[in-house]
Amino acid sequence: MSKVPLRIGSEYLTVHLPRIGVRLHRDGKATREFLALVDSGSTVNVAEFHLARALGLDEPLVRQGRRVELKGLGSSKEAPSNAEGFEMPVEVELGTGLETDGLPLRFETAVYFTQAALPFPVLLGQHDFLEQFVFVQRNYAPRPEFVLDLPTKKR
Repeated sequence: MSKVPLRIGSEYLTVHLPRIGVRLHRDGKATREFLALVDSGSTVNVAEFHLARALGLDEPLVRQGRRVELKGLGSSKEAPSNAEGFEMPVEVELGTGLETDGLPLRFETAVYFTQAALPFPVLLGQHDFLEQFVFVQRNYAPRPEFVLDLPTKKR
């Protein structure tokens, strides 16, 4: 987990962001492993456009995917609050830096590629990602924690 200082009033709190190492795969090509943000506030999975290129997908091909308006990506000029994304099926491989006992290491999902600047190269959202897992995030006592588990696995 990464730590980000968050200012509330005159006090600073530390917010622990749930990150996970992933690779994207499509048609025999794969990206390098990188950190993705597990974003429980995102409805869908969103990726920066350069990752589509790394998978051999050029812009005209990606633009043939279903177009959606992505809302709430940010609120500054650097990260506009609305952007377009194009749906493409890819496989997501969970990175080796995790305790992956019982987790599927690789699965197919829809990812929306966007030209918008994101806080991480990929945001893993509810549909086609988090809905497959039990997700626990705790930023405070007794200790910060980030858990992804299969729903059938007993905790």
